Amino acid sequence: CIDAGCDDYLSKPIDRFLLAEKIKKYLSSKIQVLNEDANTLPSPVETEPVQSHSEEILELNCDTNHQESISEVDVIVNWERLIERFGDIAIIEEILPTYLEDSKSHYEKLSDAMKANDIKEIKFHAHAIKGAGRNLSVQQLTDIAANLEHSCSEGDMEKINGFFNELKPEYEKVMSFLSKPEFIAIARSHFAQMQEAANCNNA
Repeated sequence: CIDAGCDDYLSKPIDRFLLAEKIKKYLSSKIQVLNEDANTLPSPVETEPVQSHSEEILELNCDTNHQESISEVDVIVNWERLIERFGDIAIIEEILPTYLEDSKSHYEKLSDAMKANDIKEIKFHAHAIKGAGRNLSVQQLTDIAANLEHSCSEGDMEKINGFFNELKPEYEKVMSFLSKPEFIAIARSHFAQMQEAANCNNA
């Protein structure tokens, strides 16, 4: 790769801000032309700012009984990291089916490898589940998959079996939640509630 001129990289999970910096670095001349073209466009019509759903929730009085108990959503997916990473809900909705399909495939092959005690294959699919989990900000699943991968490096079948047994219910929980049509609305609402609770505690 280096001989072919590929002398730079981004580690997973991909940070969109770092990606933008890399693009700017290597396409600086083209970006300058685009910026010059953009400066010739008419100014956008100013509109009144639209209040977000999260802002509406955060304006609720902290003295009311509106605050709900923290649910399992924050354990399954970290919405703040997820939206920070992709920056757009439409992108999340676009990649989600691919994530679900790939994760199902890797988990099925991981299960087969466990039955065959094939440590090499177990490690490969655990690594894939870990990487995909990081991209989707499902931290608990990511951590378990990382532990499973590390146990494969040690060749410890007892640990491998233990972490696989931890992985199975967490995987099923993640897949069940992310398969819900309303998962984004639930995650956003929950994150807003967490922000509200933090603001009230600091008040």
